[in-house]
Amino acid sequence: MTTTPTTASTQAGAPELPPTDPYQAADWLVNRHEWARQLVARVIPGGTTDPDWLDHYAHAFAAYEDHATAWKTYRATHWISDYATDTEYDAWQAAGPQAPPAAASLGAMSSGEARMCRLIATLHPAQRVAWSLADVDFDARGIAFFADLAAVAMRPYTHCYPVAARAVIALATTTEEMNR
Repeated sequence: MTTTPTTASTQAGAPELPPTDPYQAADWLVNRHEWARQLVARVIPGGTTDPDWLDHYAHAFAAYEDHATAWKTYRATHWISDYATDTEYDAWQAAGPQAPPAAASLGAMSSGEARMCRLIATLHPAQRVAWSLADVDFDARGIAFFADLAAVAMRPYTHCYPVAARAVIALATTTEEMNR
């Protein structure tokens, strides 16, 4: 793989470092984790082959949050009996807010998949995607992904803080070993 000075360490045998550009960093991250790229493809038609995938992805999370808020309001203002028939419930649900396809795909994921998707979306440079430490509950591949995400977050500071540079190299080296 050919790399540029912005995406690779200059030392022979050193791990490939994440770029500082958020869009390139998002590409770097999902290219290191096949299953993360698959999650993106479940939300965005064309997945990461769409050059604007990160924009669409972040907007899907905003739409998902808006949809959740709209449903909360709908449930509070449109009562349905606990004893409603399936037909009545289906009609009530059909009359409620409808999610855009990308937001609906997020709602259909497992909680672990949704947490990983949320972390990917946090890479967007302008669209705020809420995240908390409660979103950290991973298996081994999630830990490797989170370590790479931490490397991406620290990468802009590596030119002025030697400790950040060492940490990014250590994280990237560790995750390369985990991904083998």
